[in-house]
Amino acid sequence: MRERLWRSLQTGKGEIILKKYSPMMELTAFSGQYAEAMAQSSGLMVCITDRDQVVAVAGGPKKELLSKTISRELERVIMERETVQAAAGDKRFLYLVPDEVEGLCAEVIVPIICEGDAIGSVALFSRDQRTKMGDTELKLAQTAAGFLGTSDGKLKALSESGLKQETKARKKPAKRGNTLTNKGKKDINDRVSVNRV
Repeated sequence: MRERLWRSLQTGKGEIILKKYSPMMELTAFSGQYAEAMAQSSGLMVCITDRDQVVAVAGGPKKELLSKTISRELERVIMERETVQAAAGDKRFLYLVPDEVEGLCAEVIVPIICEGDAIGSVALFSRDQRTKMGDTELKLAQTAAGFLGTSDGKLKALSESGLKQETKARKKPAKRGNTLTNKGKKDINDRVSVNRV
């Protein structure tokens, strides 16, 4: 059985509901935009996954891949923090999802590491048989994985500090009073009297 993180939610009725939690889900909208930018600049198909499913797809068949469960081989690569750089037919070539996506000729897959944990992957694919995934594509995927891992860590820290600040703000009574200064009142009165004349 797959290892998963669960977050418990308590309802007002005293029930506890367990929901699957993925750190990458906090970055889903952002990772989609990031994948889109990478696909436009590189001309490759870009997929970003968490440890269970594909969370972003750009430059390829979104309907076939988005929100699909990742393959066991990809899950193993993520958990073992391996980088894969292979062409179709190589032993190391692996599928993103259990169902084969037609026409993929080369791939680079890099795990996303956040605060020491492997939380997902960035995968680049080429449909052109002449394309070899080299150092440039590898560096592109590594940069994206590094950025997403750092962004996720910062997002967690910001959301935690935001909750603390929100709690403090709720405890402080709101300041009340007139925010208009005497000079501001005089300016408004002068404008009103000029308009009446």
